[in-house]
Amino acid sequence: PQIQDQHLEFLPLALWTLDRLMRIPSVRHALWLAWWFILQALTSGYWLLFTTVAMVAGAAARPREWTVRTRRSFVPFAALAGCVAGVAMLPFLVPYWIVSREQGLTRSLEEVALYSAHFSNYLSTGGRLHFDAWSHTFYGYGGDSLFPGVLAMTLTTVAVGSGVAFRDVRARMAVAFGVAAFALSFGPAFPGYAVLYEFFPLMTGIRGASRFGQLWLVAIAMLAGFGWVRLRHALVRAAIPAARNVVLPLGAAILIGVHAEALRAPLSYTDYQRIPAAWDEVRNTGDGAVVACFPFYPLESVISNARYLLYSTRFFKPMLNGYSGFTPQSYLRHAEALRPFPNRASIDYLREVGVTHVVVEGHLMSDSRLSALGGFPDLRLTFTDGSLRIYELGQVPR
Repeated sequence: PQIQDQHLEFLPLALWTLDRLMRIPSVRHALWLAWWFILQALTSGYWLLFTTVAMVAGAAARPREWTVRTRRSFVPFAALAGCVAGVAMLPFLVPYWIVSREQGLTRSLEEVALYSAHFSNYLSTGGRLHFDAWSHTFYGYGGDSLFPGVLAMTLTTVAVGSGVAFRDVRARMAVAFGVAAFALSFGPAFPGYAVLYEFFPLMTGIRGASRFGQLWLVAIAMLAGFGWVRLRHALVRAAIPAARNVVLPLGAAILIGVHAEALRAPLSYTDYQRIPAAWDEVRNTGDGAVVACFPFYPLESVISNARYLLYSTRFFKPMLNGYSGFTPQSYLRHAEALRPFPNRASIDYLREVGVTHVVVEGHLMSDSRLSALGGFPDLRLTFTDGSLRIYELGQVPR
């Protein structure tokens, strides 16, 4: 459901470059690490945090390479990569910092707890094969489905059981950030979460702690690859010649099987209802126009503003209405002041906050409120199609 959380295209490159930097510390590798980190971090705030966790946990899993003091130590080059990435990210992070200070854009631990994973999430999947057979019992909100599949778990077990998950430094990196992500997905229920929340600023902006499980899925995918390589080597080196002949068909079967487990077809779609053409008229309100749409929904119905956000793509004017996963205090003030609209106090409030035009969906307003609009001469009707009404808000006539 959160499509930005599926943008993983730069994470493998960031992990690969981190491995290169640990093996051969250099300015070149440090700058490449910063580059791939920046690109992955810009896909979403969640992946900024998750990628940071992957980098820190992955490096921590290889202490021999960052604690050794040599002429070309890993630590200063890692610091260089971090500084470059931090400076490059500033233009994107500063606005969030300002909003967090001015609007209180932070997530409390109580709120995070509501959107944290439970063990049942790791048994939940939208994959048709498992969903129909057994997983529907555990299925809740689709974004929290974290079951990686039987084949992936089996191959991961091979990697762990054979020891390659710990002997191979790259596999060990996946184990490290996978375990960290699994633990953090439980939010405040994990004892270390509150400590990180207190001292790591990025954590305060994260509401859906369960999405850490997506990083855990990445770790499982990587470890499953190591497990397959280990299994393949065992078959190739087997004393029985026939065992070598099954490598290719078994590999193909695993590849097909993994996708079969993840298959969610058939997909269902919702028919798109066209934006009413009358909303195009809002474009004619002129430069500098600020719009307020009515009904103006209270906090408990704030999601209804999503419709206005869609409609605004036809006129792109600043608008009092809005919806996201965070509702600022300013919206609460607007909703309270505009609750009795239309009356003199609410119309004066619109003027005070800079609104120049009022858009009213007549079919969603009561007859009494619609008729009351005509009693305010500072609201001048400029357009109507019988339902949608656009008013220009002027000064009160003297």
